[in-house]
Amino acid sequence: MEFIVTTELDKALPKNIDFNFEELKAGLSESLEKYRGTLVTPDTVKEAKADRAALNKLKMAVDKKRIDIKKQYMTPYNEFEEKVKELLSMINEPIMEIDGQIKALEEKKKEEKLKALLDFYGANIKGLRDFIPFEKLFDKRWLNSTCKLVDATQEMLSIIEKADNDIKIIHAMRLENEDQVLDAYLKDLDISAALAEKNRFEEQQKKLSAMKKAENIARASNPEASSIIESTAEELKEATNTIKVIFYDTTEAFRHAMRDLCHQYGIKYGGIR
Repeated sequence: MEFIVTTELDKALPKNIDFNFEELKAGLSESLEKYRGTLVTPDTVKEAKADRAALNKLKMAVDKKRIDIKKQYMTPYNEFEEKVKELLSMINEPIMEIDGQIKALEEKKKEEKLKALLDFYGANIKGLRDFIPFEKLFDKRWLNSTCKLVDATQEMLSIIEKADNDIKIIHAMRLENEDQVLDAYLKDLDISAALAEKNRFEEQQKKLSAMKKAENIARASNPEASSIIESTAEELKEATNTIKVIFYDTTEAFRHAMRDLCHQYGIKYGGIR
């Protein structure tokens, strides 16, 4: 089946649409000359409005001719286009039917691949199931037709093995804040995030230790000195940068020792009251 246009467009369509362009252009140039540099004043506004109306009328007459010619010129094309659209609609009907069936088959393949991935997960996740749900491992790219099942399962196994090794490393550290470190790791299975949480906690413990040392120094330096720690124990555990301690009634020796300790452990020294 071949699309054959029997109208010889080279012969049917004019090469040019000729009209007295040069004559009209010359006539307009002459007649419009008087409007160049027109100055409208309160006294001439009435005449200016009349000129504007006449010029608009002339412009509309010229443009109407353009519209008429375009309509005549486009009529055969518009009729041709409507017929072609009807043919396209006929062709598109079976395309849509075939496309729907292809998509249904592709969706079925995705469902089968997803089930295979779930089965593989269940067989390999073992003791990590409570830590790492399938959704955290799953990459939707694995369902693409360009990704083979064997490649997807190998990627999943690599993630599981790495996670298992990382979690064993965290357990081996025997950290006081192991639960928090594990939570930080499991958020994105990122060992660097876990180590950052470990370091944050250790830094916090150093500051708490420095605070206790400073309090002991205060008591040893002046038995009558009283110390007020303006944070509860829970607040101190959650603090990350600032621990505020205020000491009263201290000796000069204590103040020097306190300042040195603050500098040593990165605690802001705010003076003595």
